[in-house]
Amino acid sequence: MDIGTAKKALGNIISSLNSGFEIIWMGIRSEYQRKLLLIMAMEDRHFTTNTEFIEKYGLKTLAHLRKATESLEKRGLIYQNRIEDFFFREWIRREKSI
Repeated sequence: MDIGTAKKALGNIISSLNSGFEIIWMGIRSEYQRKLLLIMAMEDRHFTTNTEFIEKYGLKTLAHLRKATESLEKRGLIYQNRIEDFFFREWIRREKSI
């Protein structure tokens, strides 16, 4: 399979999951949590919640960041400061913006 075919297949999978992901997204009432998910999707790595990270992205305080990550973990959306679902992460990258 060439890269073009793989990208097309990925796009088709993400499109088929769009409505479910949109329901999840709309269920996240906190704009701060949404912003954090956007950042996680763009970074695509485990990040350290420290003051440098907070300043880099214009986030609030470390306490706010910890509360948001705890809430997202409880919902099963992230694990160890990373979006676990590859397709959800890709959907956020494609469909949402900071």
